[in-house]
Amino acid sequence: MFNEGFIGAKMSYFNNAITGINEIDNGINTYFNFINNSNVLPDGTYVLAGGCMRALLDKTRVRDLDVYILGDKDEHNRIVEDLGNTLTIQKFANPFASFRVVNVGADVSKYMNRDKPKVISIDEDPFMTPPPQWPETDGFVAPIQLTSFAYDKDYFSRFPAEVKADERFADTHVSSIKEVVNSFDLTLSKAAAEFTIGSGILSVNTVSIPHDCLIDICMRKLRLATSDKVIPQQLCTIKRFHKLIKLGYDVDEGFYLEWKTRLKANPHVLECEYDDD
Repeated sequence: MFNEGFIGAKMSYFNNAITGINEIDNGINTYFNFINNSNVLPDGTYVLAGGCMRALLDKTRVRDLDVYILGDKDEHNRIVEDLGNTLTIQKFANPFASFRVVNVGADVSKYMNRDKPKVISIDEDPFMTPPPQWPETDGFVAPIQLTSFAYDKDYFSRFPAEVKADERFADTHVSSIKEVVNSFDLTLSKAAAEFTIGSGILSVNTVSIPHDCLIDICMRKLRLATSDKVIPQQLCTIKRFHKLIKLGYDVDEGFYLEWKTRLKANPHVLECEYDDD
């Protein structure tokens, strides 16, 4: 929790998951040096995924850093409530999944840095406080979008026609990098990195870039990922599909047929989506 008088030492950063590919390792280090120096995330285990990981390979612009909380319900609640004392928590849900999202803007991060001898409380206006010096991060600055994601573990045993729109079954909070990336529908979204913050240290534990993800990004191909029948997948929305087409990605006829089939059988797409910017 952000309390008056919070004093903390600047975190150390360690990357224990070097890939050996300089461009990827340098990009990952840029992201995590920024997360480390902005120092706004509470202690915990997280996954960095989405468009920022894809951008390491297709050289597109990074709009934000998508960070997913890992752990049980209590751990998700602790982290969300910590940031929620200062920032707005947005909530999205359908019968089979729920999301809580906290957006930490680049201009807001510097007021929340846990290194500061005094940080804002919810009664203070951060925009009336003189800004501290922004940490050196090789010029890279991006908003952080923190997400708590829960899903219905019995999703694939339910009959969509029997489920009412206002029913809610999401009962399992993601606790592994596999759960996070398996909820994504496109192979190009499956690159991710798991990291831990604790005891004044940010440590990258795992970097995962599956072969199909790497190949499809290099070939600029949109391909739907195979579902493991455990995590309900979110289907590519028209807005996101259009964005990826503008970035140079293309599809074949098989994509449209599979998309249509999944859309008919997947009510999880209703009123709930993620954006891999």
